[in-house]
Amino acid sequence: MNGTPLGSRGHDESGPLATPELLGAMSVLLQGRFEATFPDEEAAKAAARDARAVDFVVDVSQESAGGWLIVGRRKHLFPRDERDRYASRLNAIATRHNGAFCQFVEEPREATISPE
Repeated sequence: MNGTPLGSRGHDESGPLATPELLGAMSVLLQGRFEATFPDEEAAKAAARDARAVDFVVDVSQESAGGWLIVGRRKHLFPRDERDRYASRLNAIATRHNGAFCQFVEEPREATISPE
């Protein structure tokens, strides 16, 4: 040995810890936006308030066609199998405010793996 202390795993822990297993687990986490449209600003803002109450981060904007769009995102990466549940939640909110859920758009993310 060269005098370098070894970590609890029995190897030098100064390098990256990106194992194939960890990278595989990360691939099931998503980041993206949930979109819904509304006929007027008041409805869009009411839906945005409801979406924020269930932990969406929401932006409201006017579309060029005169309607309104809310874009909701989760604060953190989320498991792929939760996507439909979140979409259903935003769909229910949109419907309650005379809007329509449009789509989920997966957004690229950077893999950030740092040493312990």
